[in-house]
Amino acid sequence: MEVKPPEQPRPGPSLPEPGGSALVAAARIRADQAGLPQDLSALLFALLVRPWTSLAIVSPVDPERAWRLSEKLTKAARQSHYPSLKAVNLLDLSSERASSIARTISKLTALGDRKRFIIALKDPVENPITVRVLAVCESALLVLERGQSRIPDVRRTVELIGHQRLMGAVLCSG
Repeated sequence: MEVKPPEQPRPGPSLPEPGGSALVAAARIRADQAGLPQDLSALLFALLVRPWTSLAIVSPVDPERAWRLSEKLTKAARQSHYPSLKAVNLLDLSSERASSIARTISKLTALGDRKRFIIALKDPVENPITVRVLAVCESALLVLERGQSRIPDVRRTVELIGHQRLMGAVLCSG
């Protein structure tokens, strides 16, 4: 009779955890158990280990892709038992609404609210009104398209977002 060694759990994404955050570690394990795709899980936890209340997601080529990524991240967070992440679709942002939302984000950030908001926005090059909201968002993530995102356009977008806010970029295949 052959004895097999016990199966080892699949390793999750290897990400730093400031202060050994037990909540993030537990959520990562739940994400692995929920069968989330590794790339989505890795992105989610790379975002969660950093301090922020508001994260803008901007896609210069396809604004709808920013919203879809926002939805996927919040769904993955719920599956990982991290329910305080909310997605907000601001792709059709008007001037009046931009000012109101910017004030709300500023208040939530100042209060140290524990909820986190992922905000899908159009590229500020395409819709300059989004700069009002981007100015109060603590962080930003770009969604780029392989073969479609042009480097000069991305540079201009990064300038408008602000280098200090940019957490990184996601490169999607067309």
